[in-house]
Amino acid sequence: MDCVVTEEDKLAELRYKLTRKDARTKQLEMENELLRDFHSRTGRK
Repeated sequence: MDCVVTEEDKLAELRYKLTRKDARTKQLEMENELLRDFHSRTGRK
């Protein structure tokens, strides 16, 4: 059984991976912001 991976398939996979990485980055940025806010309100650094 031959499995042919087209350039379109490769591009779709790369776009998917980039989208996932972007979502993860945004999640981590939001967590960092929440932790900074928490620490500033509790007087911690």
